[in-house]
Amino acid sequence: MKCGDLVEYVGDAILWMVAGDPTRQPTGYGIIVETASDGTGDVCVFWSCEDMCFWHTKEDLRLINEM
Repeated sequence: MKCGDLVEYVGDAILWMVAGDPTRQPTGYGIIVETASDGTGDVCVFWSCEDMCFWHTKEDLRLINEM
């Protein structure tokens, strides 16, 4: 996975900092905007449904379309 790839979240429910919905997870598709430089393989994804970016492990994402 690299910057620009379209992904979908398929991991477990994650805790968000949104009050009242502790099991919320991103829905729809996101775009990878940054990759970790420390070699962990983590990626930062922009989720248009949330209008925010969040870091995820590659195992929690399914690649939809490569750039």
